Amino acid sequence: MGILEQLDEAVKLPNVYYHRFLTSYKSDANDVYVFCEGDVDLSYYAEQVERIVPKIIIHKFPVECKNNVLKIWEFIDWNNYKKNRVLFFVDRDLSFWADEPQTYDSNVYITDGYSFENDAVTLHMFVKLLEDLYGFAHCSVEERNKIENLYKGKWKSFVEGSYNLMGYILYKYQCSHAHTAKRLDVRKCLDYSSDNIWKKVIKDQSSDEYIREQLGIAYIEIEVLNQYKKRFLEEKEHYFIRGKWCLEFMIGLMDYVLEQGDRYAPSLFDGKTKKPKKIVELTSRGAMAIIAPRMLPVTSLVAFLNANIGDRDE
Repeated sequence: MGILEQLDEAVKLPNVYYHRFLTSYKSDANDVYVFCEGDVDLSYYAEQVERIVPKIIIHKFPVECKNNVLKIWEFIDWNNYKKNRVLFFVDRDLSFWADEPQTYDSNVYITDGYSFENDAVTLHMFVKLLEDLYGFAHCSVEERNKIENLYKGKWKSFVEGSYNLMGYILYKYQCSHAHTAKRLDVRKCLDYSSDNIWKKVIKDQSSDEYIREQLGIAYIEIEVLNQYKKRFLEEKEHYFIRGKWCLEFMIGLMDYVLEQGDRYAPSLFDGKTKKPKKIVELTSRGAMAIIAPRMLPVTSLVAFLNANIGDRDE
């Protein structure tokens, strides 16, 4: 498929989803219509809707990307459709740093962080998954404290080493409007056994050279990166690492704890207790389908859902 054909398909997709919505919408019903970026997002947002109105019928539209979600929102004539029945969920991505709109409408939810994966990556979830899915439920209090401290230290190192990486993807986006972050497998950049979790050399290249190559950045002035970092630090409350990379960090650290289990939870490796073992394989592609239903919604999402569907009769 050539470039023109790809552009034509990109234009067609929102129209296809929009017309599917038009044919399914019933003005005399009480159903809810949920538009989000992907199938995995639905496992989170639709679950949260059901928790508020358990018996309501939800029409689910994963429409492949943020631009499609917002384009469909633009298509709809809101004089003829009820906003509190048609809800949109999108990731914030780099929009804050790129000075793009931060709000759209009362029925459009934008994540607090980079993406909804950021809400999943917490110390609480890390321990919860180790206990529920990796077999660490029977470790001692002291061992659990040791594991928690490991997470805190590695997370701090992960954040401290992330500024250049986030600067690279912001630079690429501002120069070309291209999202190339998905090309980078961030776990190849991490060494959990090192105090400084970020590798300095990857595949015989410096880490900066390797990352730039993966992201499609030929060159960038160091001063530009320094300016990005300066702004990130000055506006820390808005700084979030790409959510999928945070998820990769958490899964990678869980795998590391399991590999080094006799070091962090020796009581489970004494030959008497059943050794920890994964009951499910978490991957970057499918992990959120398992994690999302276990998540507690963040305050902003609760407020959004209550404002739109909180008083609805089923």
